[in-house]
Amino acid sequence: AAVVVPLGMLFSTLGSPSAVPEAVRIAGREAIHSLIVSTFGMALLVAAGLIVGWALSRSGPLLRSLGEFAVILPLVIPGAAVGLGIVFMEAQGWVSRSVSQSSIPLVYAMLCRFVTIPALMIAASLSAIRPRMVDAAAVSGVHPMKRLFGVTLPLAFPGIVAAAVIALVFCLGELSAS
Repeated sequence: AAVVVPLGMLFSTLGSPSAVPEAVRIAGREAIHSLIVSTFGMALLVAAGLIVGWALSRSGPLLRSLGEFAVILPLVIPGAAVGLGIVFMEAQGWVSRSVSQSSIPLVYAMLCRFVTIPALMIAASLSAIRPRMVDAAAVSGVHPMKRLFGVTLPLAFPGIVAAAVIALVFCLGELSAS
C-alpha cells in the first residue's frame, strides 16, 4: 500500500503517458535535493554532537545526568510542532518568506529534533577512551590540539561514523517537520 497508493496517485494526476518522463525528471531532481539537504543536516548534527558529546563526556556524574536529560528533551517534540513553529515565526515576521520557503528551516528542524542521537553516541564513544591514552600524550609534551586530533578523535572515530550514519538515516526520514 505504501508503494501502490502513491504511484497510483501519481499516474492518475499525470493525465497522459507522455508526462511520465517529465515527472521522473522532477522526482529525480527532488530526490537529489533531499539527499543534499539531509547530508548537510547530518554534517551539522555530527558537529553539534561532537561539541555536546565532548561536554557530556567530560562532566561529572550529576552534571552529565542533567545534560543527558536536557539533550533527550528534543525527542519529545513532534516534527509537526517544529513545522508549525516555523510557520508561526513567518506569520509574526520573525523569518522572511524566502527563508521559510527554503531548506534552511528543514535543516534547523533536523538539528533541533535529532541532536540527541549523535550527541549521546559520541559522548559514549568519547567516554570509552581510556584517560591514560590521552594522559600519555600529554606527558610526552604533545600539544592539546594534536592530542585531540591525533589521539582522542581517531579513537572515537568508529562512534562518530556510526553517529553520522544514524543521523543521516533520521535526516532522510524527516518528513513531519517539512
